Amino acid sequence: MKKHHQLLVLSLLFASAAANASLAQIPNPYTGCFASAANQARVSPLLLSAIGCIESRFNHKAVNNANANASSDYGVMQINSGELPRLAQKGIDVERLMDPCTNIHIGAEILAQKIKSYGNTWQGVGAYNAKSEHKRQNYAWKVFKVMKSGECRV
Repeated sequence: MKKHHQLLVLSLLFASAAANASLAQIPNPYTGCFASAANQARVSPLLLSAIGCIESRFNHKAVNNANANASSDYGVMQINSGELPRLAQKGIDVERLMDPCTNIHIGAEILAQKIKSYGNTWQGVGAYNAKSEHKRQNYAWKVFKVMKSGECRV
């Protein structure tokens, strides 16, 4: 029952944040890219920019090689190297993935896929970063806090 209650609270907070969020975004150097990518993927630009804040603090040069499964994460949206075979079919390699707008567009696609799989809920948002339910909830709380504050303070 407690788990169900937590999911319900997260879902209500998601609905509340979405209802109160305009097209405003967390201030960042890639506002146009976030707006374009969000529009194309049909996700909230505020949500997408909050994820960019959490993932890299909008650092387009960010690379994380410290994943437990020996994979790497790249760019603003920290796209995992596990996506590279799929992206190669679109002509996107690591060098191209480091372009901020390309990276943000790929991140928006991934977010849209997760929301489609998990629903338009915080579980869907948390799935952008984590596979386990507990980690998805923790990640979703981080995203919610950034969205609510409108500032990138991670």
